[in-house]
Amino acid sequence: LVPVLEAAREVGAAVIPVDRPRAATQSRVAQRLWHPRLLQGLLRYGGHSVRRRGSLLFPSDSDALSREFERACPAAFQVLVEERCSYMAQQIRTVALPGAQVAVVCGALHCTAVAEALRRGPAAGEGPDELAQLARRGVPVWPFYALGYVVIPVALTLFGLASAWSSFVAPALADDEVEPGKV
Repeated sequence: LVPVLEAAREVGAAVIPVDRPRAATQSRVAQRLWHPRLLQGLLRYGGHSVRRRGSLLFPSDSDALSREFERACPAAFQVLVEERCSYMAQQIRTVALPGAQVAVVCGALHCTAVAEALRRGPAAGEGPDELAQLARRGVPVWPFYALGYVVIPVALTLFGLASAWSSFVAPALADDEVEPGKV
């Protein structure tokens, strides 16, 4: 990205970030990938893309990579590609001057989708309200993870141990105690 910024500075072009805020994207991913099976699809795609990293050719392979991502984990694809592309296209339409040349720097998975969204124009219902909804952070889901994966299992384990102690161990120890003076 540094060469892009330097080139923009040389020609006097403005550089305007148009991606959705990182916190909003992270929140949306957490909301959509709450189940371990969904997260497994994202990890499967991650392994696939790492294996293919050295042999990918842009732009022909980016479409295949995008289809693989959508197949492996549709929920993550919707948040990380479709929603972000929609947000970026709306931001570009908002900040670009009519008739001006615009250069957009984005990832390979977003390139085709952003270009298509800009070519077709805003869809019915796409406006400031949808942009605000795409940008907002949702309710944090980490408390639900903590409750489901830490608090409840620990409480059940402690309950099981206390029950085993009072039902089996304590009575066995009480029977083994010998009164003083009796042998």
